[in-house]
Amino acid sequence: MDLKTYYKTYCKILSVVIKEAKKLNYADKIKKSVNKNKNVWDIVNLETNKTAKTEEINTQKIDGNTISDRQEIANAFNKYFLTVTENINMKQNAPCSHNLDNTTPIRFLTQSIPKYEFEININKGN
Repeated sequence: MDLKTYYKTYCKILSVVIKEAKKLNYADKIKKSVNKNKNVWDIVNLETNKTAKTEEINTQKIDGNTISDRQEIANAFNKYFLTVTENINMKQNAPCSHNLDNTTPIRFLTQSIPKYEFEININKGN
């Protein structure tokens, strides 16, 4: 057997051994875990190279004002989404004044939503 054939054979054997070792290791981890579903998903994410990504909003710009306080940012989002629903509810109760013949669904929806300028700076953590 020449060196190249020996190398290819050894690589195939090594791949099988590594795959079986992973199976045994993961089966043991799942067997010993308290929360099996979470553990299985952790393994799936590990094998598919998916990691949890955390994003933190540091500052937000609303109507030209920059806000960095987390509570104020949360309040701004709450106000925005409450206003959106209130405006949609008011428009649904009001007589329709839109010319639907020339309006696409996207245009109709954007006419119902108040316009706020949001600029979000995100710090992506590890």
